Amino acid sequence: MSQPKKVLLVYSYYIHHKMVERLASEMGAFGVAIDILCTDNYRMMRLSGIRFSPVVESCLRLLASCGFLRRRKFSRKLFSDKLFRRIASQYDLVDFHVCIPSRLPLMKACTELGVPYDVMLWGSDILRATPEEISRMEYAYSGCRYIKAATSLQAAVSEKYGGRYDHKFRTVYLGVGDFDAIDAVKDSTVSAMHESITANKEDVIVACGYNAHRPQQHLRIIDCLASLPEGLKSRVVLLLQMTYPSDPEYIGMVEEAASRHGLRYKLFDKHLSDEEVAAVRKLCDVVVNMQITDAFSASLQGHIYAGGILLAGEWLDYPVLDNNGIYYIKVNFDTLTGTVVDVLARMDYYESQCAGNPAKMRAQTSWQAVSGKWAECYRI
Repeated sequence: MSQPKKVLLVYSYYIHHKMVERLASEMGAFGVAIDILCTDNYRMMRLSGIRFSPVVESCLRLLASCGFLRRRKFSRKLFSDKLFRRIASQYDLVDFHVCIPSRLPLMKACTELGVPYDVMLWGSDILRATPEEISRMEYAYSGCRYIKAATSLQAAVSEKYGGRYDHKFRTVYLGVGDFDAIDAVKDSTVSAMHESITANKEDVIVACGYNAHRPQQHLRIIDCLASLPEGLKSRVVLLLQMTYPSDPEYIGMVEEAASRHGLRYKLFDKHLSDEEVAAVRKLCDVVVNMQITDAFSASLQGHIYAGGILLAGEWLDYPVLDNNGIYYIKVNFDTLTGTVVDVLARMDYYESQCAGNPAKMRAQTSWQAVSGKWAECYRI
C-alpha cells in the first residue's frame, strides 16, 4: 500500500510513552497521523481522528481501568482475537515497536486483515533473544513490510536469519528528547543534585551503567574501579542509576560490592523527573558502559550530549559515533582500570576531546535530525 497516512503504533511499556508520543507529534508535520496503543495498560493516544464503534470504545475503557493482574489474566486472548482486529482494520499501517513473541497474534491478525505492518527493533528484542524466540519470530520478519532499526541491529538480524530479510531494512533512530531538557536545566538544579551526591567540587562523578539490568555488569565494573590507586579512588563517586527494572536483590548486590570495596556511591532507585534526569546527565564527568549488548540507548546519548567522557566496551557497536567523529574511548575489562587512571590524571585533555560532541550528537540523533527518515518510511 503506498503512502499510508494513518498509522497505529503499538508499544509495550507505558514508561516509554513520552518517546513514542514525541514521534507521533513530529510526524504530524509530514502528513502522517499516528495513534498510539500501549499493550501494558491498553491506553490509546489519538491523533488521527479515527472514531471507533461504541463496543470498541467501551472495551478499551474497561481494559484501561482494570488492575494489572486482571488485565494479564483475562484480556490477552480477547484483545488479540477480537478487539485488536477491530482497531487495526481502521489503519493504513501498524507499526510494532519491539519485535517479541507476544506480538505474533497481533501480526497474524494484521496479515489476515490485509493491513501491512512494520517492526521497529529496540535492542534486546534481537540481541538477547533465545534460539527458540529467533525461530518463532521469523514469522514477524517474513511478513512485515519494513524492519526499522539501527545499523547494529540490522547486522544482528542479518546474521541470525542468513541475510534473508536484508532488503527490508530501513535505518532509523528514535530521536533524543533529553537534548532539549539538558540545554534547559537550571544551573541551580544541577548544583543541588551535585550537593546531594558530594559536597566536594573536586570529586569526579562516574556513572556506572544507566539501569538495573544485570547485563549492565555493574559488579565487574566495580571490581575494576576497586583496583584504582587509593589517591584516585578517594576522588571517585559512583553514580548508580537503578530506577528500572525493579530488582531489589541485584541492587542490594551492587550496593554491597561498592561498600565492600570502599567506593563512595550515590544510588537512584526511584523515578526521577525530566529535570532531575537532565541534571544527572550534566553532572557526570565520566560514563562507564560495559553492558553485554546495547543498541545505543537514549540514556547513553544524553550523557554524551551533556559532555560526559564515555568509556564503552569495545564489543559494543556504535556506528553513529564512529562514523561521525564523536569522541569516546573503547575499553575492555582488562584495560578499564588503567584507562580510568589516565582519564582522572588528564581530565582537561579528555574534556577538550569531547567538546565537539554535543553539536555532533544533535546533528545525528535529535528529533530534528531523524524525523525525515521516519516520515519516508511511513509514507512510502
